[in-house]
Amino acid sequence: MKSYLVLSALVGAMTVSTAGIAQQATSAPISYLQASLAAMTGKASIQDVTLTGNAEVIAGANDETAPATFKALSNGSTGEQLSLSAGVSREVRIHGSSGPTGTWTKGDGVQHTISGHNLMAGAAWFSPAIVISQLISDPTLAIVYAGEENGLLHFRADRPQPEALGATGKLLQHLSQVDIYLNSANLLPVRLEFNAHAESNANVDIPVTIQYSNYHTVNGVALPFRIQKYFNNSLALDLQVQSAEINTGITAATLGGM
Repeated sequence: MKSYLVLSALVGAMTVSTAGIAQQATSAPISYLQASLAAMTGKASIQDVTLTGNAEVIAGANDETAPATFKALSNGSTGEQLSLSAGVSREVRIHGSSGPTGTWTKGDGVQHTISGHNLMAGAAWFSPAIVISQLISDPTLAIVYAGEENGLLHFRADRPQPEALGATGKLLQHLSQVDIYLNSANLLPVRLEFNAHAESNANVDIPVTIQYSNYHTVNGVALPFRIQKYFNNSLALDLQVQSAEINTGITAATLGGM
């Protein structure tokens, strides 16, 4: 309880006025993300998260609800599984020392490789605590306060590249961009934005928006129990979490088997 009282005092100090928010957030954006992480985790350390529930999956004319499991490690590695009527759909992303890799399969069981340009943003998108932990612990990221929007504090992160890379550097920086929006009253994440791209074309943005709501506390950690994913501005997945587990010992090697 003490940690939440301290956090409330911190949030109160940060939100005295709109002008005060802009000044403090512009000069020290990471402090807001650190406070947001504290709002979700208190003093807990998250090594892994498992969410299970039912997800409404919408793809064109197809609209069905299916059992879903989402797992994430603190380094951003993830496993996603949807038990659809056409078969099990899986996606696995591993963040190793040599960089991220990923694969996906549909109901036919054929494994496909995720292009590198689609692995540069949005890691662990269904776990806002891990998202923010990754942002504030990555020294290669530049984080800025991008303003206030309807009571939400908007922060943007990307990975600046050497100017010598020219257009390639600008593209790489853009591919790494993520935008996160915090509730100004309690600093809980409300929205995450990044871009996906065609597997064969990194130059065309496909906007992805994640909405977080209905937070519940599990083992001292605040987790969103409703997560909506919009793909190209249309709702693609609406996850209603039924149970959540923290720090169960998941490893990258076990993500493929879910």
